[in-house]
Amino acid sequence: MRRLALLVPITLLLASCGGHGRTAEEVVTRAPQATVDAATARLRMVLAFDADGSRLDVDGAVDFTHDRYAMAVALHDAAGAVRGAAAEARRDGRNLYLQLPAAGALLPGVSAQDWMRLDLRAAGTGSSAALGQSLGLDSNDPRELLTLLEATSPDGVRDEGPADVDGVPTTRYVARVDVDRVLAGDRFGLDRDALRRFVADIAAEHVTVTAWIDHQGRVRQLQVPLPQRPASGGGTLRLTLALRDFGRAVDVAPPTDHVVDVSDRLAELFGRGG
Repeated sequence: MRRLALLVPITLLLASCGGHGRTAEEVVTRAPQATVDAATARLRMVLAFDADGSRLDVDGAVDFTHDRYAMAVALHDAAGAVRGAAAEARRDGRNLYLQLPAAGALLPGVSAQDWMRLDLRAAGTGSSAALGQSLGLDSNDPRELLTLLEATSPDGVRDEGPADVDGVPTTRYVARVDVDRVLAGDRFGLDRDALRRFVADIAAEHVTVTAWIDHQGRVRQLQVPLPQRPASGGGTLRLTLALRDFGRAVDVAPPTDHVVDVSDRLAELFGRGG
């Protein structure tokens, strides 16, 4: 019985540590790769804008292996009311597909049933930025948020103990991120220009990320406030990302019907070009 009495507190101690003997910094910096290695996941994101009190609710799925995602995006005003119908977005490598309820009013020759296809590389940096800022889709790739965890400052990670996320045991970490380090190294095949734009919008040298990491080392939830530069609207963009159902089949294939290429019509769509 004495052996059992000794084993119980040791077992509880190990269970409370999500890193299996690793330091808190090692757990956090390795979590992005472990998450991407799961291949697929369901996701939910909330992007809350302090500047006007609005928020975007994003629900969808991601296939990290094939650089694909599918998302439904709903905009809420400061009072919480939904503004318009949900937009649909799908990404397949360099191609972004958007189905917008008001597409016909935005662009002649495009109906609400059409998918607008945009070649992100062909569109150029300026036009791509205009697209993201106009539709609120500039921070919709979950890998952009995961990269923040790889850029933690030395000794800048704190283990805050066990916590459940939707019934899944996790460990909660708070990490200080050095924004200048985000662009260093290979970031899961992310488009470098897109990642640079994501970083360039952050009006701070350091940000604080809170991450809930499960016992497999994967990110289950992440929260971060990102101060925005005036050119991006100012204020603070508060992001929450939740991931679940790792490794399960997801429907993220790009549309094949009613596709209209608008890569060369962004100036017409947004009133400015690249």
